[in-house]
Parts: sequence; C-alpha cells; structure tokens
Amino acid sequence: TAQFRWKDQAQAMGIRINTELDLGNPPPLMLNDYDLRRVLTEMIFNAVEALPERGKIILATGREENQAYFSVTDTGVGVSPQTKKRIFDPFFTTKGPQINGLGLSVCYGIIKKYGGTIEVKSEESKGTTFTIRIPIHPQK
Repeated sequence: TAQFRWKDQAQAMGIRINTELDLGNPPPLMLNDYDLRRVLTEMIFNAVEALPERGKIILATGREENQAYFSVTDTGVGVSPQTKKRIFDPFFTTKGPQINGLGLSVCYGIIKKYGGTIEVKSEESKGTTFTIRIPIHPQK
C-alpha cells in the first residue's frame, strides 16, 4: 500500500504519530479535498521538521458548532513570540536560505479563502499546535 511521504520521514526519524479523530461521519466542508490535503500535509511536514528524533506528533479532528477542526501538535522546539508574529508571512522562514518560506503562507491563504482560520499555540522547548478551523457546508 502507498504511504504518505511525511509518514515515511517521521518513521525514519523515530517519530510517533498519534491520531485523535473525532469527526464521526465527516461533514461536508467549505473547501475541497485537494486543498485540505495540501494544508494538512504542509502542517505535518512542519511538525516533523521541528522535532528532534523520537518526538511525537498528535493529529486531532473534531467538530464545534458549525466548524470542523484539524490540529497538528508536536513536541518540538516551539516557536518564539517574535517568530509567531511572522509565521504566516510570505518568504519568512527559520530554516535557512535553502527554504523559500512559502509553505505556511500558502496554507494560511487557502484556509482564509474558504472562511477558515489557523491558530498557533506554542511554548518554546515544549512544542507547537496549529489548529485549522473550517466552516461546515450548510445543509440544503
């Protein structure tokens, strides 16, 4: 069976990925599958890159009123308050000159386009959680 690239990379580094999926019957969302997959893949790769070997990533989903949420939590290095302020800016990166710094900016743009939000909670040397909230498509 095919496996996600981020899963291969995480396993090679000894990173555990736990899931807490609580969407029940997935509701129709206000974004398409391709964009959701693209955003979640970028968020997971970011988490993998933030972790030392043997770290942990928690993927969670759920539903709150008229929104579904997807969160990616890592036990990595965390994000400084200065970095957090700029984390979605185009071309901003903490990963060096070989990285273009567009990944999180593109994610932010995609989620905003569909009326959603991305929230970042982080504590330096303890980890970071990105929570994506997407409106549920109104029932017809």
